[in-house]
Amino acid sequence: MRQEVVEQAYQQNAAVRLITLLDIDYGDGTLYLCDTREGVTHNGQGYDPFPFRIELSEQTQDHPPDARIVIDNTDRRVLEALLGIDEADEELIATVRVVTNLDTDEVELGPIEFRLRGLRYDRSQIEGGMRYEDRLYDETPIIRFTNQNAPGLYP
Repeated sequence: MRQEVVEQAYQQNAAVRLITLLDIDYGDGTLYLCDTREGVTHNGQGYDPFPFRIELSEQTQDHPPDARIVIDNTDRRVLEALLGIDEADEELIATVRVVTNLDTDEVELGPIEFRLRGLRYDRSQIEGGMRYEDRLYDETPIIRFTNQNAPGLYP
């Protein structure tokens, strides 16, 4: 993200606001959501105002950082779209972009593509995990490949 945009966005009474755009691809279509009170148009695509937040976990030495998404359960179409997916057969792909209110077509951060996992819901919110690259979470042999820990490499 450009430093000047960050500085302007964090000033008191700032004219610049950061807007998070969220595309959720599911089996029958795509949900286009933004975290503002009014709809936003980005490159000709309309984004519906919808309350959500994305929280990043801390990165540890053992695994890469995870993210968590929390979406307010205020509209049945979001819940129906997300629950209509069988996570074993289909993936939910969430694409995140950050733009400003001054130019919604210029992307300041992203697009970043996540896989949604383990969605849970109650009457007030829908939440789940977000992973950047699944292969980053796979365990790998430590230090070196030998015939004992990687027999497929040796005939």
